[in-house]
Parts: sequence; structure tokens; C-alpha cells
Amino acid sequence: MTRLINIDNGGTLTDFCLVDGGEVRYTKTLTTPYDLSRCLFDGLTKVSELVYGEPQLAALLQSTDYIRYSTTQGTNALVQRAGPRLGLLVADPTVVEGLAATQAQEDLLAALVGGRWAAISLDLDDEALGAELVARVNDLSARGARRLVVAIGGPDGADREARIKGLLLRLYPRHLLGAVPLLFSWELVADTDDIRRTWSSLVNAFLHPAMELFLFNADRRLRDARARQPLRIFRNDGGSSRVSKSAAIKTYSSGPRGGLEGTRALAGHYGLRHLVMVDVGGTTTDIGVVSDGAIRVDRRGLIDDAPSSLELAAITSYGVGGSSIFRVADGQIQVGPESVGAAPGPACFGLGGDEATLTDVLLLTGLLDPATYLGGTMMLHPDRSAKAIQTKIAERHEPRLRQDPVRLRRAGARRAGIPPHASAGAERSGGGAGGRAGRPAGDQLRRGRAAGPDVGLARAAAGLGHRDPRAAGRRRRPQRQAARHAAGVPARERQLQDHRGTSHPAQEHGPVPGAQG
Repeated sequence: MTRLINIDNGGTLTDFCLVDGGEVRYTKTLTTPYDLSRCLFDGLTKVSELVYGEPQLAALLQSTDYIRYSTTQGTNALVQRAGPRLGLLVADPTVVEGLAATQAQEDLLAALVGGRWAAISLDLDDEALGAELVARVNDLSARGARRLVVAIGGPDGADREARIKGLLLRLYPRHLLGAVPLLFSWELVADTDDIRRTWSSLVNAFLHPAMELFLFNADRRLRDARARQPLRIFRNDGGSSRVSKSAAIKTYSSGPRGGLEGTRALAGHYGLRHLVMVDVGGTTTDIGVVSDGAIRVDRRGLIDDAPSSLELAAITSYGVGGSSIFRVADGQIQVGPESVGAAPGPACFGLGGDEATLTDVLLLTGLLDPATYLGGTMMLHPDRSAKAIQTKIAERHEPRLRQDPVRLRRAGARRAGIPPHASAGAERSGGGAGGRAGRPAGDQLRRGRAAGPDVGLARAAAGLGHRDPRAAGRRRRPQRQAARHAAGVPARERQLQDHRGTSHPAQEHGPVPGAQG
């Protein structure tokens, strides 16, 4: 009998799904952004209580075949622009112009790199080029660059980057405390498209520090606890790999990809041809599509509107979730992309937060029960929500909002817009706030059905269970992939039910008004 633990780490909550033979159980814990390994082990301890009736973490880890981890931390970091300042070295200045082909790409480039880029001449001999590299690197560092991306284009770009690497490592040996971390674009991905390769490298460098620190620490702690297998990272291509074999960019949107795996299983089991996933988390709302048994995938996916070299599920992320902050700007109510996360969290958490968030609004509109949040282990405080809305919004905009928080909820719904391709079929809501957003989304679509499965509040973690933990993400032809899932989904979907034995569509909302047949 195989025991598998799937984990989905979000900005506010971290979900755990235990697949133990034919039994599935799940639990949640608050994310601890100051030390992500703490919420990981807090959650694993809660899972051990589900198995043994009391905390027995060591026994659980030593009897578990696979522990698999997905996260939205990369998506959240990009949405909130929370990461290190980057520097960029190129040989052709027009590459920098190409990185800002659209307004969205220009804004992202400004947030990640800004003016911290420089062009170098590769026609120099090694001695002269070395002197130029020293001058450029020192200048970029003085302007705040904490990590440096080297992206050299052209047919011989890989060889020219290798030359620069040799010089830089001699000039800035890695053992020195002041050495600037370097990333060479051709080592990350051998894509001849300079723009895609450079964007991929910038995103990877932006996400790398936080992911490296946490994942290696978590893997070490699991080894110290005598876990049977090393931690496996679920990637955005549907495969999984050990921490040491995973690139940071591969963790981007890996949590929502897990949700799409569960959505595909749901679609296959209930014969739904077209299913839209709306995954509302603490910081972002992620939307994806399953059609004819296949997850919609872009051969060269976009990452926050920037072209990448990776094959990615077509997931659209909006900077609004349960912990997103409401504010008044230019006389208008806005929400997100800033988020309070779990620390200090929404005002109603009572952990020191005083910002008005979507969770506070949901609580005051009666869509959240203050006594049953997080399985009844955390009491919410409506009075603190009311105070936050009054002081942060009502007094700055219009006092009647204090008595009409529904208007704030609608503002949040508008911020998490439904893309044009989500205009037909059924909608499956997931994530910590998915059940509260699912029905309004169905009402807006005016077609199909809105469903919140029993595991909806941990759907991404449960969705990982539909992927073989040993799969490394090998590509399959679409027809064979669809056929494999059509045959295998029903049995797995029967396994992925909660410990009470109820089936998934317990929260199905039926046809929305105006729906066709």
C-alpha cells in the first residue's frame, strides 16, 4: 500500500492531502512566511494526527513513500514584485528594448531590473574584456543589483557566454563573501530566441533566492527526521523532481497546475467536456481550462505577461485573493495586488493585522462562519473586520460602506475578472476562497454549472494525487495523454474522496439562471 502526502503552499494557507491506499484525508495550516518550513512541519504533524490519532511525526515520515510539494510563492512574488533587485548584462542593447515589447512587459522589466543593465563589447581581448566586466559589474552592484543575469544572443551566444563566465569567475570567485550571484541564460535553457531566454533567466533569478533557502532547509529537516524519500517538487510541467534538480522558474504556478490536474480528473469522471478552474487563494486568483480531457497548454508560456522558453499550462493569475488589501486611491476602491498573507493576516485573524481584506468582507457579508474557519481551530473576529473597513475604507471614501460590505466584495470580484475563453461549459472553484467565489462566477457566466467539490478547499493538493510521483514530466502526444486520463481518472477519482466517504460534487450549485440545457 502506497502512502503519499501532497502539499500545496499558498501565501495565506498551506494545504495537505494524504492518500493512504484507498483513503484520502486533508487538512490545512496557516502559512508562516517568515519560515516556510514551520508551516510545512506543522501541517505534517496535523496529518500524523489524522493517521494515528495523536502527533507522531517521525512515524508518519518513516512510513510515507512520497512527499510532494507545490507552491504559489513564485506567482505571489511576481504579482507583488517581492524579490531581489536584478542586474542584466547583454552584448546587444536592442535585446533590452525587445524585453519591453508591451506595456505590461515594460512594467515588469522596470520592477525586476529597472535601469540596472549594461552592454559589453565582445570584440575585446580577454584582458580588456575583463577590465570592462569589472567596471560594469561594480557599477550594477553599486546601483543595487543583488543578482546578475548574463544573456548573450546570436548563433554563438552559448560559447560567448561561456567565455564571459570564465572571466567573471576568475574576477569574482564564488568563495568570496562579496561575490555577486551569477546566472547565465544558456545554462538555464538552450532557446535560440533571445527575448524568451532572457525573460526566463530574469524570472528564474528573481525567484531563486527565496525558493532555494526554504526548499533546501525543508529537505534537510526531512532527512534529519529520517523521511523515507527526499522531498519532491511538483513542477509547472506536471512532473516532479528532487530539490537539487529543480529550477526556481519551474515552481512558478505549480500549485495552480496541481489544481488543474484535479480539475481534469473531475471533468473525466463526470463527463464534462469543458471545465474552467477558478482557484481563489490568499494572494492570487488563478484561472485555467480543461477541454476534451486535456489541460490547455501553451508551447511557450507566458509568465506574468512575459514570454518564456517553457511549456506552461495556460493559467491566468490575477492579484486578488482572500488576503488582498482594499484601499482607496484617487477616490476609487481598489483591491490587490498587495496582500497581508497569513502574518499579520486579515484584521479578523486577530494577529495584529489592521488592513481591510477580502476575507474581512466575506466575514461581514455572512459568507464565512467565524466559528468554523480553518476547521474550527481559529476563531475569526467580525468586530475587528468592521473596524478595519471603517478606518481604512469608509472614512476615506464613503461611510455607508461600513453598512454595505457587499460593494467591497463586488469590487474584489471585478478585480478577479473571468477571461474570454471561460464563456461556456462548467466552472470548478477551488482554493481557500473558491467556494465563496464559485457561485458568483457562475452567475456571471450565465451558462453551465458552478461546482465546489468536497476537496475544493484543498483541490490543488488533492490534484497532485492524479500525477505519478515518479513522473519527471516527459512529454506525451496529446491524443495519447487524453486517452490515458480517460481510462485512469474514474478509479483515481473514486479514491480521492474525503474520510467520510462522500463524493466530490457535494457542493454542486446546479444550473445557474439562464443556463442552456
